[in-house]
Amino acid sequence: MVWKRKSFQNVIVVVIISLLLVALMHILHSKFKMSSKIQSQNESEFLSRNDAAINQSLPNVKRKQDYSCQNIESIPFRHTGELHLMFIFHNAEPHGTLQRNFLRCVDSIFDKTSKPFAKITCHIIGDLKSFQVAKDVFRELRLYNLVKLEHHSNTALAEKARLLLAPLLQGLSVRRHHFSDPLFFISTVLHRLLPRNISRLILLDIDLVFKADVAGLLSLFDRFTGAQVVGIARENQPVYRHVFSEYRQRHQGTKIGEPPPNGITGVNSGVLLLDLDKLRCSEAYNSMFQPGLVPGLVRNYSMSANLGDQDFYTLVQLARPELLYLLPCGWNRQLCQWWRMDHLQEVFDLFYACPEPISVFHGNCKANLSSVS
Repeated sequence: MVWKRKSFQNVIVVVIISLLLVALMHILHSKFKMSSKIQSQNESEFLSRNDAAINQSLPNVKRKQDYSCQNIESIPFRHTGELHLMFIFHNAEPHGTLQRNFLRCVDSIFDKTSKPFAKITCHIIGDLKSFQVAKDVFRELRLYNLVKLEHHSNTALAEKARLLLAPLLQGLSVRRHHFSDPLFFISTVLHRLLPRNISRLILLDIDLVFKADVAGLLSLFDRFTGAQVVGIARENQPVYRHVFSEYRQRHQGTKIGEPPPNGITGVNSGVLLLDLDKLRCSEAYNSMFQPGLVPGLVRNYSMSANLGDQDFYTLVQLARPELLYLLPCGWNRQLCQWWRMDHLQEVFDLFYACPEPISVFHGNCKANLSSVS
């Protein structure tokens, strides 16, 4: 009888222990599900915060498109007769070299302008002191009441663009180099930064001299076909023949780094036509900003990048050439001849030749513009 009582007690103990184990397993399972749910929520919140951070830094960008990208020519403010010019004008001093270059450039533009635009806006990217210098230039040229000036703080704009530019800077920014500043890549994301009522934008270096009406440059937007979103001229020197020298050694017969008319010369961003509407809609262009894509292209082509946004546009020329409209060389006639004195002097003239009428001279690498002013 005692044995039976002990056996019964043992059974009860086993049952109780089993029930406790089941309860413990249930508690642990519930906690695991809750932990997974919390982790999933945290990941979702992180992605939402990341999206929010991007959108918060871009106050002028609407989350939803207010027009159809399939019928872009119907956008009412595309053909309003307005002219939007933009200059990066930073660290300028009164009566300094930058001020003189800017004055010469602006004077040449408006001296040749004959078309009565409905509105002309000059956008200045730079510090406040430089913007004051720019205003003084327009006053000196008696243009201050004819042209609307808009200041875009270089620091504020760079901060807004920081997240957008990160995928590019990982592959193209060279530390301690002059063109490593995000400001030199800002053109690539202006369609995400500027208000939607700015449909088309011409971005110009200040070391330019116009010999033709800027209306002729503006009219080139109408030549963009299909997927073309950016107008840019070929590079007039064998710069990218050198930049892609390692790739060329491994790929004999490649067109990359070859001169015109059939070679892929690379491009020069001294004169840029940006169709902001089409850029906002272009999945192909915006896909170039996918994380890892640009660094991958840089590695693939063994590219020694150091020229800011024009390195990016050159990669676009390689990866998605259908996105670029190549401007006639006369609209960005680069005068720099630095590479004539290098080991590429034998092919220099093949790149440098421009058989077309010259509408804009570009004094890049401090080339002398006095003879064409």
